[in-house]
Amino acid sequence: MFIGHEVSAFVLAASIAVVAGVKQSRALTIGMIAGCFGVLPDLDIFYAAVSYLFAIGQGTAIGWNAFWGIANNVHRIVTHPLPVAVTGALIAWTVATIVSGNSNRRTPILAVGTGGGIMLIAVSYFESVGPEATAVAIIYFATIAVVGLYLST
Repeated sequence: MFIGHEVSAFVLAASIAVVAGVKQSRALTIGMIAGCFGVLPDLDIFYAAVSYLFAIGQGTAIGWNAFWGIANNVHRIVTHPLPVAVTGALIAWTVATIVSGNSNRRTPILAVGTGGGIMLIAVSYFESVGPEATAVAIIYFATIAVVGLYLST
């Protein structure tokens, strides 16, 4: 599960960088950064594991089927949809643009679009899945922003 996301992100990013004419060492660095971001969609599984432990305490059966039954309420629903990926990319782009000093007249539009994406996802998750999923999504977006900030400096 984790390895699939990491490897896919690494191969895709490094390959695109090579095709774009980036030096091989730089393409590998880009691939490594993408691979690190590739693990983010599965960080919610830690929350799912904690939820499962609480569910066991309330009488849920022990086993993989029970775990995934509980985990899928947050896992995949929260971090895997395309709108979440697009919003995550916007967050990373906005942070990198602001930190790098490459802001221009379109930066406020980028920031508003990013904020709108976060709000839309948070409200839709709160209404359709629940407050736990909303909290996981916000933590996920905050993680992207912090990692993006770290990599941009």
